Amino acid sequence: MMNKKNRIILLVVLFNHFLTYAIDTSTDAVLGIDVSHHQKAINWDTVKEQKISFAYIKATEGSTFRDSLFKSNYNLAKKAGVLVGAYHFFTFCSSARDQFRNFVQNAMAVVGDLPPAVDVEFLGNCRKRPSIDSLHKELRYFLEKIRLEYGVTPIIYTTEDFYERYRLDQFDEYHFWIRSINKPPRFNSGNLVIWQYRVGKINGIKNDVDLNYFLFNIDEFNRVKLSEPFLIHK
Repeated sequence: MMNKKNRIILLVVLFNHFLTYAIDTSTDAVLGIDVSHHQKAINWDTVKEQKISFAYIKATEGSTFRDSLFKSNYNLAKKAGVLVGAYHFFTFCSSARDQFRNFVQNAMAVVGDLPPAVDVEFLGNCRKRPSIDSLHKELRYFLEKIRLEYGVTPIIYTTEDFYERYRLDQFDEYHFWIRSINKPPRFNSGNLVIWQYRVGKINGIKNDVDLNYFLFNIDEFNRVKLSEPFLIHK
C-alpha cells in the first residue's frame, strides 16, 4: 500500500486531473461512485464501461430506514463487474444498537466485498447534536459490531468539518473516506482511503452522483471475510 507521502503526491495529481474531469476512460485512477435511491434506476453496464471500478451503495439509515433500491443496485452492480460495498447513514437520534440491527438485517455484504462504510456527518442528520463523548461511544459500538459481524474493519465516511468538530482523529484505527469537493483534502492522517472530490454526471445515471477516487491498491485492500453472520442481533 502507498505510504503517506505517496498518497499526498497522488492527491495533487488527481486534483489536477479533475479540474477538467469528464469520465476519462484513459486514466489509470481508480474511480468510484456512491449511490442511493436518489439516483433512481441505474444502467450499471454503462457505468462500468466508463471505468468505474467500485461503488458504495446505501443500504440503511438510522434504526428503521431501508433504501428501496439497495438490493437491485447491489445485484446489478456486481453483475456488471463493479466492486461493491454497502453503507449506513448514522443518525444522532437513534441508538447505535438499533442502527446496527437495521444494517445487519437489511444489508448484503459477502466475502470479497469492500468493507461496510458508515456515513456520519451534519448534512441530512437530526437537529440533535450529541457531545463528543456520546458520539464516540455510540459510533465505536456500531463500528465494532460491524467489524465482528463481517470480519473486516469498516470505513468512516465524513466531511472535514465533522472530522475536526468531533475529534475523529481519535478513531485512527479506522480508514477514512473524506468529502472535500473541488479541493484536495486537508486531512493529515495516513488513513485516508477514499476522496470524494466532486458531484457530477456520468452516463448511465440520470441524476447527479458522488464521484470518488480510491487512493490505495483496491485489489489488495481488505475485504469482507465472513459470509455467515454469527452475532445474536439484540
